[in-house]
Formats: sequence, structure tokens, C-alpha cells
Amino acid sequence: MEVLNKEHFRTIRKAIENNKLAIFVGSAVSYDSDLPSWADLIGLMKGALENPRTNDYLKIAEHYYLQYGRNTYYSKINEFFPAGSQPNLLHELLLKLKPQYIVTTNWDNLLEKSIANAGDLYFRVASDHELASSPSSQLLIKMHGDLSHRNIIFKESDYLAYADKFPLVENFIKSLFSTHVVLFVGYSISDYNLNQILSWIR
Repeated sequence: MEVLNKEHFRTIRKAIENNKLAIFVGSAVSYDSDLPSWADLIGLMKGALENPRTNDYLKIAEHYYLQYGRNTYYSKINEFFPAGSQPNLLHELLLKLKPQYIVTTNWDNLLEKSIANAGDLYFRVASDHELASSPSSQLLIKMHGDLSHRNIIFKESDYLAYADKFPLVENFIKSLFSTHVVLFVGYSISDYNLNQILSWIR
């Protein structure tokens, strides 16, 4: 196991030296900044539904959206992401690896704040249009949208329509697996977002 770990570290170091590291950042990276888990947010939405008949996270979000409408849906989600939240040590350590690309399924702006604090230059991409017009070779790609854009991927219909809503972003992310060393941080093996990405690789 130790030999295997050393080999992984060598691979990552070489990728950093060659500017070929891409880091995928999941929701657990933000836990120490006191942001909610999916379970917290879904639990609140489920409690507000008249007759919840499922425990499926994506379906609960879908039902909430249909019952309360787009404005209430986004207002409820925004309540969970206070403007005063600050990056934690893990955000800072990830930036010290100097990845060429940071890809995140998170909607919060903690990575943006951490990048600004470090004085790094990453162009934020949260839509196909922003990817197409990017002036930089260093990107922060918010592959599941951004709350400020109101284009997040959360409910069931969002995932089903992902290829139609983010075709350029999807194809760009897929290409990273053949051109870069990819490091996943902040995902569990049962994470729906991780499984979506792994299905693309397969």
C-alpha cells in the first residue's frame, strides 16, 4: 500500500510540474466552513412538502420546485449559503497544488473567495457561454452551475437535461480524463455527482 501511495504522489507531482493537474472538488470540502450537506438541504425541503412519497434526493428537490416555484426554490437554497461564509484550510491547501483546472459540483463561492485571497488568477466558468469566451488557461469550472446564475444542477430534471444545458462544459470535462491527472477531493463513493462523472469515464 505504501509503495502504491508513493507512486500516486509521484504522478501528482509530475502533473503539477507539467501543468497537467485537474482537481474535482465535492461538497465535503466546504463542511468546515459550516455549509450544509445535501442531506440537510433535502431534509428541509422534504419537511415542507405536503405529501412526500420518496427519499430520493433528486425527486424531493423536483417536487419542491414544482410545488413552490422557481423563486421560492432559489430563495430556500440561498438561505443555506450565507454571504459571510469563509473558505477553510482545505480550500487553501488545494490551491497550493497549483492545478490548471479546478472543477467543482459545489454552488457556493468559497473557492472564488479562496482564489481571491491567494491572489491567484482563475477564470470562473459556470455556463457554456463563459467557457467559450474564457480568456485564461486556468479555469475554475462550476460544472453544476452557480447560485448567482440561477442555473444550478440539483433536481432530477436538471440531471436528465444536463447534456442539453451544458454541452460544452460536459465535453470539456470528459476530455480532461485523457489529457490530465485528475484528483477527486470531498466526494464519497456513493455521491450522486461522483457517480455521474464516473459514468462518463466508463
